[in-house]
Amino acid sequence: MFVSIVTLQAFSLLIVLFLGKINIAQIIAASAAVFVSIGISVLLSKLITQPMNELDSMIEHAMGDESDDRLELRSFDEINKLAYDLDLLCHKYFEIVAENDYGNKKLQTLLEYVTDGVIAIDQEGRFIHANSAAMNLLGLKEYDIAYHRYDDVIEHFSEELRLADLYRAISTSTGLYVEDSFNYAGATYLIRFGEFTSEAHSGIIIVIQDVTERQRLDDMQNDFVGNVSHELKTPITTIKSYVETLIDGGDELDQEMKDEFIEIIESEVDRMSRLVRDLLQLTRLDYKQQKWYKSKADIVQLIKVCVKKMEYNVKAKDQVLNMLYVGESPIFIDMDSDQIERVLQNLLSNAFKYTPEHGRIDIDLVEYEDAVEIIVSDNGIGIPEADIPRVFERFFRVDKARSRELGGTGLGLSITKQIIEEHNGTIEIKSSLGSGTRVMILLPKPRLRGKHCIN
Repeated sequence: MFVSIVTLQAFSLLIVLFLGKINIAQIIAASAAVFVSIGISVLLSKLITQPMNELDSMIEHAMGDESDDRLELRSFDEINKLAYDLDLLCHKYFEIVAENDYGNKKLQTLLEYVTDGVIAIDQEGRFIHANSAAMNLLGLKEYDIAYHRYDDVIEHFSEELRLADLYRAISTSTGLYVEDSFNYAGATYLIRFGEFTSEAHSGIIIVIQDVTERQRLDDMQNDFVGNVSHELKTPITTIKSYVETLIDGGDELDQEMKDEFIEIIESEVDRMSRLVRDLLQLTRLDYKQQKWYKSKADIVQLIKVCVKKMEYNVKAKDQVLNMLYVGESPIFIDMDSDQIERVLQNLLSNAFKYTPEHGRIDIDLVEYEDAVEIIVSDNGIGIPEADIPRVFERFFRVDKARSRELGGTGLGLSITKQIIEEHNGTIEIKSSLGSGTRVMILLPKPRLRGKHCIN
C-alpha cells in the first residue's frame, strides 16, 4: 500500500517537471527523491507486513498440528505487539481445546467401559449421548439416536417413563436423583435419572442397570429364609406340643402312649437334623467350602453297595429293585465316593418313596468311550410336566404334604445337582404324571495318560 502511494506521488512529480521548466539538476533530484521514497516504502512495508505474514503462517501451522512454536517479538511497535498478542491468544485457545478434548475422550472411554447404560437427552427428548451399554440394553442403533426421540424408544419398554413422567418425578423429588424400575421380556431394570444444566445443553441424565440376576438372588434368598423358617417351625411346634403333653399329663398317660409320643418326638428331631445337615452342605457347596476327596474308584461296585443298602426298604413295600447292568468288569471314574454314594442313595430313596407297593425300581449303567451314564427309573406316581423344570429348586416339592410325611427336606435334588456338577457331570429328569420317573446322570471317565483328545 505504501509503495503504491509513493509511486503515485513520484509519477505526479514527473508530470509537473515535464510540464514546467526542466533542467538536469531537477530531474536528478526528482529521481533521487522517487528512489528514496520507494526504498522507504519498501522498508516500511516489510516492517509492517512481516509480523503479519509470520502470524498468518503461525496460525496456519497451529491450526494444522497445534505446534508449540511461538512468534518472536522483534520490536515493541503496535503492529508487532498486536501480532504477538494474537499469537499468544491462539496458543491459549489450543491449550484449552486440547484440555477439553482430553477430558472428553477420558469421559467417553469411561462411559464406554461401564456396564450400566448411560443416556443423556435434552429438554425436547432428543438424544445427546448414549453409551454402548445403553444401546445394547434398549436395542438401539445409531439411526435411532440420530432420528428418534426418547419417548419413541422408551414406550416399547415402559409407558410410565416418558419424558413428561421423568420431569414430573424430578419436580417432586427431594434427592439428587430419582430411582425407579421396570420389567421387560422377563428382565428387571433399575433406572436412575436426574436433571442437568450446562452452557451447551440442559436435560436429563438416565442410568439403566440390568438387575435381573440380583433380583433373582434376592428372591431366592427371601424364599430360602422363609422356607427354612417354615421347615423348622413345623417340627419344633410338634415337639413342643408333645413335650408339654408329657409334662402336664404324664401321670394320666399309659406307657404305650408315652412311647408313641417319644417316637414322634424322635422322628421330628431326626427331621430337623436332616434339614440342618442338608442346609450345612448346601452352604458349603455355595461358598466352595465343601472338601472333595476324589480318587479313581469303581462305579459298578458303588452302585452294588447302594442297591444292597436299599434291599430291606423295598422288601418292606413289596417292591422290586433291579440292577440291570450285568457286566463284571470294573469301571473306574474320578469321584468322591461318599458324595456320589449320597447322590445314588437320594435317587433310590426318592424312587422308593414315590413308588407304590408292588412297584418296580431299576438302576442301570451304560458305558461310553469317554463317560458313564447312570439311569434310575421307576413306575411310581411321576411328576407333572409343568413341575419338571423346578424339581432342582431348593425346597420345591411336587406334593408338599406327602413329601413332609415321608421325611423329605426338599433339598435333596438341589444337593444332588450341585454334587454332579462338581464332578463335571450332568443330571436330567424325564417324567409324566402317573407314569413314573427316569433320572439320568452322565459322569466323565478319566483321560488316559498320554492320550490326546482331538475334537
